[in-house]
Amino acid sequence: METENNIESEKSCAELLTYIFSDFENFLKRIAPDGWNNSEFRKFYHPTPEQQFDEYKTLSNNLAKLSKKPITDGDKTLLDFQKEYVDEPAKEPEECIEILGNAVYDVFSNNHEVISASKKVYDLGSMRGSAGSIADFLNSFFTEYRFNFDYIDFYMGTIFLRERADMTPFYEYVFNKLKEKDCSWKYSFPRLYLLDFKKAQEVDTSPEKYNPEESLLKELERKKEKDKIEKMRQELDDAYLEELEEAKYKPLPKVVQAYKNIFGFLPEGFLQ
Repeated sequence: METENNIESEKSCAELLTYIFSDFENFLKRIAPDGWNNSEFRKFYHPTPEQQFDEYKTLSNNLAKLSKKPITDGDKTLLDFQKEYVDEPAKEPEECIEILGNAVYDVFSNNHEVISASKKVYDLGSMRGSAGSIADFLNSFFTEYRFNFDYIDFYMGTIFLRERADMTPFYEYVFNKLKEKDCSWKYSFPRLYLLDFKKAQEVDTSPEKYNPEESLLKELERKKEKDKIEKMRQELDDAYLEELEEAKYKPLPKVVQAYKNIFGFLPEGFLQ
């Protein structure tokens, strides 16, 4: 359980982010020596028609599974995406900064913990809070680019981008900076939770308003809803355990592989 005593101050968090991004220009030159626009990384924000079509098919199939309807490839074809494609030049270095910001989100958020040499957690906030912290930092740190980032630009990190190009160099860069500061990283396996925001309705038991039949019906209704929620929670728990077991036989997630590349071992919490 985190307390104020084991959380680094906001000033310390800002100093660590400053340390991570201060060497940004050298990082960009190293990963894109011929320019960002001539590198594979431009695909993060400028996916090819083929990539767009594959993403469209994946989304259509996932929606079909959720709605329990027959799986289709959707209404659009590859030719549609090829006709609509506009080959716009990438923005350098703005796009690289944004991708690096999303990599920082992937490391610091999602219930993972970046831990300082003094065993305190660099807490940037909740999932939305972390995204907002990164947005605010980049807006104030890179004043020359006049960024106007908001939390939504980093919320969920690279979840919609990470398959378009290789995120490994970005993760390795972040972990290398953390290693230089004698930080460690605690991994948290992705997990969905079900929260019940529906408040139980109070039954008016005053003598003049009390209705036994109505009271019984409401109680049965609440029990039915509670049973349904518990069943859904159990299904999520079962799915989590199944995914946890399957992960043992799959390639390491790129963020975990990048950590191992820099530190030489797997992070605490991974499949433990």
